[in-house]
Amino acid sequence: MKHLGRPVQDISITKESSLEKIFEQMSKSGGFESRNLANGLDVLTVMIKDNDCTPVAIINTHAHLDHIGAVEELKNEYSIPFYLNENEKMVLDSYEVTCQMFQMPVKSTPTVDRWISNESDLEFEGLTIKVMFTPGHTPGGTTFIIENHVFVGDTLFRGSVGRTDLPGGNWGVLEESLMRMIEEIPSNHIVHSGHGPETSLEKERQENPFLIPLEKQLNSEL
Repeated sequence: MKHLGRPVQDISITKESSLEKIFEQMSKSGGFESRNLANGLDVLTVMIKDNDCTPVAIINTHAHLDHIGAVEELKNEYSIPFYLNENEKMVLDSYEVTCQMFQMPVKSTPTVDRWISNESDLEFEGLTIKVMFTPGHTPGGTTFIIENHVFVGDTLFRGSVGRTDLPGGNWGVLEESLMRMIEEIPSNHIVHSGHGPETSLEKERQENPFLIPLEKQLNSEL
């Protein structure tokens, strides 16, 4: 039986039929935003069941509390590994303290099963996930690309970019990541952000006030 996979924000899952069906459902629902990962399993388990999916791994773009709240529960529910960029360890280790700061329910810090240390592709039963390091919002921010779908976490949003005022954030590094994305990711690929609606680099290069000057800078260097 051939398995093909799709991630839903920070979750990688497998499916035995049309790959596009999950993305269609994500678009209709406004995307499975990171707050669902913070608040529990309900949305994800319903989506998994409705689409006849078999989860194979949890792959996070970064480790902020609103992206990892359901990771340990998902690991236990489906007996699957958790992948995270090795440079996110500082952010991950602060999870329980940060939950207290934001007055959110404190859960145990998820255990990482595989630290991502380079940009080698991730392979899952015939599915290839391309890895691009895009730090700035956090030290280990990572973008994952599957075919023409790009999962950017909180690096880029429709009309905005990720904040850099939290521990580990760095505006200069984020700008470098955004310029790399402009240069290397096809402009018509569908961008799925950690919050808000999907977009594309073509749209953001034309309308995003943070990307427009970076686009001009890149053009001036040609």
